[in-house]
Amino acid sequence: MTRALQHLGFARMVWKEGNGAYRLSPLIAGFRTPAEQLQAIGAMDDDDRFDHPDFQERYEQQIEAYEEEKQAKAAERQKRLEPPIDLATRRRT
Repeated sequence: MTRALQHLGFARMVWKEGNGAYRLSPLIAGFRTPAEQLQAIGAMDDDDRFDHPDFQERYEQQIEAYEEEKQAKAAERQKRLEPPIDLATRRRT
């Protein structure tokens, strides 16, 4: 997922449906009629609405968790780049 799509996902504006497929939130998606959009919005979970009282806080928490995960993965990759221990040299000392 590109960085832009990640942030749209964090903001619950898009949902990943599957292999490269995304679904827009009914709050921003286009519908054939206003009645269809109102029906889709009415069926939404309250946690997915942009006017949820904790919307901004949850968005920021998701970004923070993502950044922490990214740093942990980078640290793990860095550990693997360290040269292997030379056991023969250790035995001589």
